Amino acid sequence: MAVKSADRVIQIFETVGAAKYGITHSELVTVLGIPKSSLTMLLSNLMDHDYLQYDKLSKRYMLGWKLLALTGRFLSNLDIVSAGRPIIRELVSQIDEDVELAILKGVEILFVSKEECFQPLKFSVEIGDRAPAYATACGKAILANLPDNEISKYFKKVKFVSTTENTITSLDMLKKELETVRAKGLAYSYEEYQKGISAIGAPIFDFRGSVFGSIIVTMPSGRFDDEKRKFIEPKLLAASSSISRQLGFDPDSEIERERD
Repeated sequence: MAVKSADRVIQIFETVGAAKYGITHSELVTVLGIPKSSLTMLLSNLMDHDYLQYDKLSKRYMLGWKLLALTGRFLSNLDIVSAGRPIIRELVSQIDEDVELAILKGVEILFVSKEECFQPLKFSVEIGDRAPAYATACGKAILANLPDNEISKYFKKVKFVSTTENTITSLDMLKKELETVRAKGLAYSYEEYQKGISAIGAPIFDFRGSVFGSIIVTMPSGRFDDEKRKFIEPKLLAASSSISRQLGFDPDSEIERERD
């Protein structure tokens, strides 16, 4: 009986959670097929412990704050490195180029994970290295997806330093570049930080729909032609999507929020 009750609780959570605007008692009875009296007892118990909440006006049940808090705590503890490691390893095996994971720290990018390819020539970066966000594909992938208040703070703090002849050197140049990144969903760096090195970056999102970091493919510019770019791009996007899902990101929910 205890197992049956546990199964019913799981069914209730899944059904209520899938209902965007909540669900009524009668709708739950119909969907779940649980006897009305048994369902009433279960719902009452879950509300007593704040795992469900009830809107008296609409007469609909919704997920409670305690369940949402537990879920958020679990997802926020997921690590981009542990979640991304097997995915970037698989990506390297597909494209035979170096792949890194990065996060934004202040106005700089911090490289937090790396998987190396077997190519003799490659990008020299170590875990823990930092680089200016505006000069890297990984940085631009993150910056382009920051909320307005955060990107405004970044714009006020950033100071441009040219490290190659291709480095972005002004706020207007950066803003124009970020518009392009937002439109394409991918960021590029053509020898902007290190001469002879080019890169493609894609954003990684967390369960809140917030940009959490980025995944980057780096290679010598001599290997980065149109054919290689077209080969890598869909695989990079698939990898970034996989890591985002590991961190709890639901692209379907994000689309619904944008429509609202």
